[in-house]
Amino acid sequence: MNRFTRIAAVCLTAAAAIPTVAQQATHSALVYPGADGRLIYSPDERGNTIPDFSNCGYMGGGVAIPDAPVRLTVEPAPGDDGARIQAAIDRVAETAPDEAGLRGAVLLLAGRYEIAGSIRIASGGVVLRGAGAGEDGTVLVAAGAGQRSLIVVGGEGGPSEVEGTRHAIVDDYVPVGARGFRLDDTEGLAVGDSIIVQRPSSAEWIGVLGMDQIPPRRDGGRVVQWAPGSKDLRFDRVITAIDGYLVTVDAPLVNALDRQYGGGFVYRYEFPGRIDQVGIENLRCESEFDAAVTSTIGDREYRSDEDHGWNAIATANLTNGWVRDVVALHFGMGAVSVGRRTKWLTIQDCRCLEPVSVIRGGRRYPFNLAGELTLVQRCFARDARHDYAMSSVVP
Repeated sequence: MNRFTRIAAVCLTAAAAIPTVAQQATHSALVYPGADGRLIYSPDERGNTIPDFSNCGYMGGGVAIPDAPVRLTVEPAPGDDGARIQAAIDRVAETAPDEAGLRGAVLLLAGRYEIAGSIRIASGGVVLRGAGAGEDGTVLVAAGAGQRSLIVVGGEGGPSEVEGTRHAIVDDYVPVGARGFRLDDTEGLAVGDSIIVQRPSSAEWIGVLGMDQIPPRRDGGRVVQWAPGSKDLRFDRVITAIDGYLVTVDAPLVNALDRQYGGGFVYRYEFPGRIDQVGIENLRCESEFDAAVTSTIGDREYRSDEDHGWNAIATANLTNGWVRDVVALHFGMGAVSVGRRTKWLTIQDCRCLEPVSVIRGGRRYPFNLAGELTLVQRCFARDARHDYAMSSVVP
């Protein structure tokens, strides 16, 4: 190698070690990987950071979805298959759960299953599994008319506050992304407790936003002024540490708590009716509809029947669940509607295709999230209005 070749090699090596503008632009100054590969979150002047979302999904993140053993097998038959599928689910729900809380799976063999109503999973530990989400797999059909969810998952009731455990947050400001805050007292609270961290919607906060003086709509539609207490946020968290009056929780808060706008408070809750460890997997869900019902936008005609299946899957009052490898076809709303008080749900490798409804508000939301700490990954939607959506006051 001559002198010029050596100089060229050194220059090329040095150039390779200098990050290009394109490489530098791949990382934000707000969140970037540290030397150990873990993300570093840079706070602003008030301590706010982009929240760490690694606590989202099944079991609070980082835990593989289990493969439940098959307990019962169902095959398609002429007529309405809903009652036979429901009976199999109910039988598995009566069995004892294992150490992980799983009772087992109902396996639906390949073929078409007509369902005139809805299938319900109301007990924890039950998995509904098909033989594949393709046209030649397990196809559940929301047959006939009637706006409904084809598969409904969830327990009963709601959370109840434990008396004597409500305590005020005394920090002047708890920033976005925080996992800790100071209370006026910790009596009645312990590590491992499930608590609600409540952010009130005070008159002062609403006034600053001007949401108590919303101007009239140009179309003459109804205007609802915000009222104190109408937009409270309730974060469902687990206490991981208590140090004096400092309480640490398992997942960050995604809204700041500002004393001048009402601050916040916590309380322990009980929720015996909420179920745990439920999965829906390897299915194709289709909704029948009246193809003769159409509407137009400009010169485009489209199918707009609304008296048919609305959601393929709907959840509520559920923790640690999953929906994976599911296709939803022709539903008016979408593939998975994650209802309130659903927590730690993973939705992955799902598709929502060709919805049938009028194209306006409250329709065609394939993955509609009203729970919290939900993970959606590798999912796809086509012809929707808002592919991934949240409702109001969703924490």
